[in-house]
Amino acid sequence: MHGSNNARAGLIMPGTILLGSRYYQEIAPDVALDKAELVSMNQTVSVPAGKFSGVIQMNETSDLEPGIEEVNLHAPGIGQVIDNELVLVKYGYLK
Repeated sequence: MHGSNNARAGLIMPGTILLGSRYYQEIAPDVALDKAELVSMNQTVSVPAGKFSGVIQMNETSDLEPGIEEVNLHAPGIGQVIDNELVLVKYGYLK
């Protein structure tokens, strides 16, 4: 929680996408120090839920887990379509 034990708010997705930008997603010393870097802004990705263009790729790392990198892909108007090995299989509105 922001303000507890030196924790500060992070950023999950910036409002303005700038290629190469880096930022902390979580800042809680000794608990979570997750970082993201925007490495691509115009990918086309096919997953079971469909084919998406203009996809943003974020590579995520943590200061607490050196050497581990996760790849996440986000489609405009949809959200996350790939999270490492997990892929979006369906999306839509609840009835």
